[in-house]
Amino acid sequence: MKTLLQDPLKMFEDLSAVLTGFSQSEIKATGQLEIYYKAAESELGEEFFHDLLVSFQYFNIQNPDKLSNDEKVYIQELIDSEIYKLAISQLRHMWYLGAWVNVTYSNEEQKTPSKRQLEDLLEDAV
Repeated sequence: MKTLLQDPLKMFEDLSAVLTGFSQSEIKATGQLEIYYKAAESELGEEFFHDLLVSFQYFNIQNPDKLSNDEKVYIQELIDSEIYKLAISQLRHMWYLGAWVNVTYSNEEQKTPSKRQLEDLLEDAV
């Protein structure tokens, strides 16, 4: 297993900021960082979650709140990767909706939840 060079929670904070568009201070201010970290690790599996953080670390993002054009390209490659696409979608849903959402793919085609499905999930979370 490859080694993380930073604290895993800090890497998750940076990854969350990059994936959601929230600033690092907004991520911290939610008070959910450690809870979501543990949820992601549990739902994705410790090894897979660790691999995602190591892959993110590889891009050496200097400031998650202000990405360079090259960093934006790197992040888009991570988001589009077949390995991490579903996990990234689930992480985004968790930050936006406040709950883990099991997103599935059918026939190798990504299914995006409808607006109504997202509203229902948000109602259930409240």
